[in-house]
Amino acid sequence: MAAYFDGREMAMVHRMFRREFLLAAGLVINTTRKDRAELVADHIASVTTSSHHHHHMEDSRIWPMLEQRCPDNIRPREWLSVF
Repeated sequence: MAAYFDGREMAMVHRMFRREFLLAAGLVINTTRKDRAELVADHIASVTTSSHHHHHMEDSRIWPMLEQRCPDNIRPREWLSVF
């Protein structure tokens, strides 16, 4: 049986990462207290680490599955790596 993939979940996760990274600059600019700065830094580090692990999972599991299932309908990973 082939692995199940729901693209809606992937879109939701990508929206969350984009939102958090867009909001990060405002958090940093508007932080003046040291204790809040540490909290903001921890949050940004958490989002960054999560993004790294998420994209590692995509590279190791999702892209190979898509390349196997529909090789003529997706762009090669080599092309995407320029971004």
